[in-house]
Amino acid sequence: MSQRLQASLRESDTAARMGGDEFTVVLATVAYPEDAIGVAKKIIDQIHQPFALPHGLAQVSTSIGVALYPDHASTAKDLVRCADLAMYAAKNAGKNGWRLWDGDAEADRAEPCSHGA
Repeated sequence: MSQRLQASLRESDTAARMGGDEFTVVLATVAYPEDAIGVAKKIIDQIHQPFALPHGLAQVSTSIGVALYPDHASTAKDLVRCADLAMYAAKNAGKNGWRLWDGDAEADRAEPCSHGA
């Protein structure tokens, strides 16, 4: 999966395993929100491709949360929190989806995401 994830990114981007089955991707430059959404879609397509196991083919699904600096948060910690909340919204909506942070989950958190300047 990490090879498929890396294949979806540019050389200037970074992917890091956060633990278990969670990864964080940092895009070096994003001119428009649609650029980040395009990368999210590419990752979903790459990860969802079947792969061979000893007893047949398998597929996995992916849920992606997208948060943008400085629009959605002004610190790395808050940006990751916003992306995480958006990812859970994507999970709740079904498999193989993405969500752009929109602030709706903020009321449910003791420590809401801050918004950029």
